[in-house]
Amino acid sequence: MIPELRPHRGPEPAPAAAPETGLWSADCLRYLIEATTEHPHLLEWATPLVGVEVAEGDVLEWAVFPAYDHAATAWPDGFRACGTGIEVAFDDDSTVGADADEVDGLPADAAARRGIDWPDQWNHRRLDLSAWAGRRIREVRLVVDPGPAHGDTADELLGWVDGPRLTAPQALSDSPAERVLTTRGSHSSPRRSRGLTQPLTGVPHGGCYLTPATSFDHQAWAYSWSAHSVGTGPRLAGLLITRSPSVWIGDRGPLGIRIGLELDEDGRAASEPFSHDDELALPHRYRVRTASGVQVDGAAASDAVLAEIAFPAAGFLQLTVPGGRIEHVTVEGQPSTSPSSTSTIRLAVRSDGDPETALTSWYEVSLGGADVEEVPGEGPTFRVAPHEGAALRIEVGASFISQAQAGYAKGAVEGIPLDEVARTAERAWNSVLAVVEAPEASADDARAVASDLYRLFCYPTFHHEQTPDGPRYADPVRRLRPDTATETGREVHAGSFLTDHGFWDTYRTCWPAFHLLAPALAGELVDGFLEHFRVGDWSARWSAGVPVDCMVGTSLDIVTADAVTSGIEGFDLFTAYRSALRNATAASPEAHFGRADLPATLFRGYTSAAIEESVSWTLEGAINDAGAAVLARELARRSEGAQAARYRAEARYLAGRALDYDRLLDTDSLFFRPREASGAFADEPFDPRIWGGGHTETNAWGSRFLVHHDGAGLARLFGGPSALGEALDELFAEPETALPEFSGTYSSVIHEMSEARDLRLGMCGLSNQPAHHVPWTYAFTDRPWRAAEVVEEALGRLFLGMHIGQGFPGDEDNGEMSAWHLFGLMGLYPLQVGSGEFLIGVPRQPVFELTPIGAPPLTIRAVGEGRYVGGVVFNGSPWRLPTIPTSVLHEGGTLEVQLSPVPVDWCAPMPEVPFFAPDDAPALAWRNAVAEVRELDLALDTDAEGLVQLTVTLDEPGRGDLTVLAWHEGVWLPVAQFGEESWDWPCQTRPFDVVLPTPTRRLRVEWSGQAAPRQIQVLVPRDRIAAPAPPP
Repeated sequence: MIPELRPHRGPEPAPAAAPETGLWSADCLRYLIEATTEHPHLLEWATPLVGVEVAEGDVLEWAVFPAYDHAATAWPDGFRACGTGIEVAFDDDSTVGADADEVDGLPADAAARRGIDWPDQWNHRRLDLSAWAGRRIREVRLVVDPGPAHGDTADELLGWVDGPRLTAPQALSDSPAERVLTTRGSHSSPRRSRGLTQPLTGVPHGGCYLTPATSFDHQAWAYSWSAHSVGTGPRLAGLLITRSPSVWIGDRGPLGIRIGLELDEDGRAASEPFSHDDELALPHRYRVRTASGVQVDGAAASDAVLAEIAFPAAGFLQLTVPGGRIEHVTVEGQPSTSPSSTSTIRLAVRSDGDPETALTSWYEVSLGGADVEEVPGEGPTFRVAPHEGAALRIEVGASFISQAQAGYAKGAVEGIPLDEVARTAERAWNSVLAVVEAPEASADDARAVASDLYRLFCYPTFHHEQTPDGPRYADPVRRLRPDTATETGREVHAGSFLTDHGFWDTYRTCWPAFHLLAPALAGELVDGFLEHFRVGDWSARWSAGVPVDCMVGTSLDIVTADAVTSGIEGFDLFTAYRSALRNATAASPEAHFGRADLPATLFRGYTSAAIEESVSWTLEGAINDAGAAVLARELARRSEGAQAARYRAEARYLAGRALDYDRLLDTDSLFFRPREASGAFADEPFDPRIWGGGHTETNAWGSRFLVHHDGAGLARLFGGPSALGEALDELFAEPETALPEFSGTYSSVIHEMSEARDLRLGMCGLSNQPAHHVPWTYAFTDRPWRAAEVVEEALGRLFLGMHIGQGFPGDEDNGEMSAWHLFGLMGLYPLQVGSGEFLIGVPRQPVFELTPIGAPPLTIRAVGEGRYVGGVVFNGSPWRLPTIPTSVLHEGGTLEVQLSPVPVDWCAPMPEVPFFAPDDAPALAWRNAVAEVRELDLALDTDAEGLVQLTVTLDEPGRGDLTVLAWHEGVWLPVAQFGEESWDWPCQTRPFDVVLPTPTRRLRVEWSGQAAPRQIQVLVPRDRIAAPAPPP
């Protein structure tokens, strides 16, 4: 009989969680109402809380799992089951519920929750009952208010609830590290992400981390808040020493430690049930007590781990390699029969994959403090008999260099009390987590700030290791010989080497955050990635110990440009530019380096649709060309003579390339679309809702504004700031439905589609990186205040649930989503990465206190009330620009943002000139004017005069001399000469500035060199939008 609220085993399916179980309870309640219902239902909620007296500080918490209505034909109707609330009646006839605000500041009203709560996921709901202290709960009712349907629906609406229960708020620690919730983001699965993170314990940028494992059956996805369990609560499988930067990228040479009181039928230590209430997951320490009484405690240094396991009775410990295998193992000193004796296990392990590219990892593991005996089992298996009051002590050292280095690394924890290892790690974390404080924030907001910074400073990680001879690392690319049982066959280099960043993900927010918050550290981090170029001649697009062919764009280019414009020191500018220049002008023979479709893209102006994700390759290429132009401009400023002239020519060329994104713009629809090499659009019939094809993890809506490096230029292409504003409004009005017919080139609906749908922000998929600039793009329109509205909504409802392992709207990739959230809170956003400037927005706390590493303190203060910026004062003087340079913020002082209840015109518009423009000329879009080539005589399609650019491409590295002559009144006149010019890489294109004193339609190139040019073009300024260039 419906409506009903009855006991039930739990939701099925549950994409991010365990099916057939509650959030806290093995059983929960299911609510069911007729879908035709339009009015609210009050359903009696049988609970042991009836009769309980409310104490001061009590918080009522419950969880709700609304089912998405996939039968709904009208998009809003899919969320009708989200309309739930709670009503509590007390013994004095007072009630609390619909008219209250919850602890997160959002309304408790059931109708309002239709636009807040997430379908097909658990939603954590909390009401502060302090005002009702001393009263007894008489009745609890679930309120279900679906509202009217707009189309056809399923016959019934349903969902599940768990709780309610009373809890007391936790006091906020003075130590920032103690505020962090490392499990934030772990209530996820590859099918639905609320972060898809692991609770990592260690030190900032550590070479390896310690994480609890709820399963060893999923390579690189060791821990889930609940998704690894079916019909039960979470279970602890053991601990994992991991170097995984992402579930999607995988791990490299991890070492798992299975822990259990029994062996299962497969000879594996059986996992132990536990409650998250008995779990302490901090950056510097992890501790949990299982239901059977096994106590696990652990901490880590950069390349070493220490754990203590207290077994209530004899138990088992096993070593395993998830997604890999043990290559070699030796066991010495066992059995251990006294607290002072130890067993030592030495292992060489390798993740599955190409043995030529996979890294071998060596471990030295010492077991002490208990009777340890090796027994048969799956992998090295040890029976552990605890001594009275003693815990098994596990000391581990890890290395990619050698077995001996693993033993040396173990010295960081060897014989040191666990408390001391954890305190050392806590001090290291607090040195970076203290860079941003919000002294007037609520406890949860303060925890969010600390947790954002934790994720940011987990990555990138050190690939180099501290050896007796200083930092050394195993070459990620070059192998001298096969690995042996005890040492790598790769070349071992001295120096610092950083890894575990995918720059397509992280360039947008992580690196500007490092530049702002840790300028003294940022240069070292940048230079650690330039080391890839020094030893391998290419920089990595995605680095995970070794270079990975993943994602589009060579985005280290724009990162290093932002470091330059932010005033960051401590990295090699020349190497940064060489890396960016090779990415921009030379073809790579290997897919995991460089850009796709070179050199043809250089002549065509865009990446051909024959290349997967060609639109994204083109747009990200333009952004990174802007970064390379900034680097060339800076080197020109620091150089003289011919070298400065070369840099100026390259800066002009690259700046022009940064404007080529318009070659993919369909002037009818004003969407960027993939083109064939012929110039024809490749996605007919066109529907911007279709995912994939030319677009990386998005659709044409998601790529429509992906030129934030030239927002003013984009506005001009759309018809002006007002037209761009209207286009952005259209994006927020067009719903993402995540229907299978729009999955495009993906085999099915991917998790990014469902996550974007559940945001209810139209086509603005803030759950993933391609949309992270979109709200802020309103800065280039006639309605810049709209950014404040969108960001306020996003911060208010997309980052909920951190206490149940949620906290993000999608994948939290190496700190990028965390940095987006942090910037939104502070009211600063790096809209144009590479400019070294932040767009000024609305701070979401009264005060932020920044203590950057390497710069004076800065206070950000919100003054007054309102949701819009009304004015800005920096160090006592009015600030009239919409952006503020990082270098100015590094002067310290106070940035005061005056709030306004209504939009006001408080600042100048965004600049028309792009930040990457050359010093001595505007940024010009170029086109190839060569109509015919006979040997090295070039016939042009227009009269060329003044500054043009000549580009020369050679197949192989070499040197050459060239003279350029122009035909004028029947005579060839020399107009430019270049001697001893070098092409440093295969298939490299170089630009040269040529000034034509009189109009001409004919040029000749006289060449003397080791190899004949492969291709020559003459670039002349072009109008925008230009037709696509003819195929080369």
